[in-house]
Amino acid sequence: MMLAAVPAIILILLPMVYAQDNDTAAVLQALMNAKIMPSVIPAFTPAFPVEVVFTDNTGSRFPVTAGENLTLSQTANLPSFALKSNNTQIIGKPYLLAMIDPDAPTPQNPNVSEARHFLGADYVSNGLTDGQFVLTNQSKTATLTDYLGPGPPATSPPHRYIILCYLQHTTGVTPPAGFDPTNRFNFNITSFVNSVQGNNFTLLGATFFFVSANDTTGSVAPNSTTGNTPVASGTAPPNPSGSSTPSGAIKLSAAATAVSWSIVAVLSPILLL
Repeated sequence: MMLAAVPAIILILLPMVYAQDNDTAAVLQALMNAKIMPSVIPAFTPAFPVEVVFTDNTGSRFPVTAGENLTLSQTANLPSFALKSNNTQIIGKPYLLAMIDPDAPTPQNPNVSEARHFLGADYVSNGLTDGQFVLTNQSKTATLTDYLGPGPPATSPPHRYIILCYLQHTTGVTPPAGFDPTNRFNFNITSFVNSVQGNNFTLLGATFFFVSANDTTGSVAPNSTTGNTPVASGTAPPNPSGSSTPSGAIKLSAAATAVSWSIVAVLSPILLL
């Protein structure tokens, strides 16, 4: 009877610990906990959640929750972007989207950071769809740096991959002198937006995730820190099914990680009986 009750217990508890980026206060706290703000980006108050969804080569979708763990295969393709808000002033405004890695080549020795994984300008929403404003690139020439999926070294702890959304005050972004689109390393997103001539930028939203080269299930838990950079101290319990998160699944949020592992720790002895 105890074994039969376990699946029901898990199903009841999962909604308590699984969530997307719906709360800007939770995202703000996650950014500070991961030493992203103000170490990597200036302190700011998110105006709205940035909804980022990766789709892997099998068609499985992986919504990003700030501070969660994803895999190389889950993040290999350019994600979709949307803004969760009811503010219709978002419609028609251009946005700059960036994805950077501040931990290249390792969190302990980030001497080529930031690594620029994506930089796209003139992303615009044409209207509200299912409670969010989907952003699309209105001109392919506005992609300043094509998307490159995460690729941390096998010997490195998990890297932080930060996605930033800036409001452009005008359409069109001309990179500053010295910008080399072929060199992704030693980039600084704050210096970039401050150096662009003829445009001003306001950081309105952000999220981030971790990727480890040796993690194939998204189970490495970045739950400790060394110095100023997060370092994974161990792995989370394996997926009960022995596989990665299924298509469309909502992944664990940073705020719920400790709670979820505690729940699993309590249930594990029961599952092993």
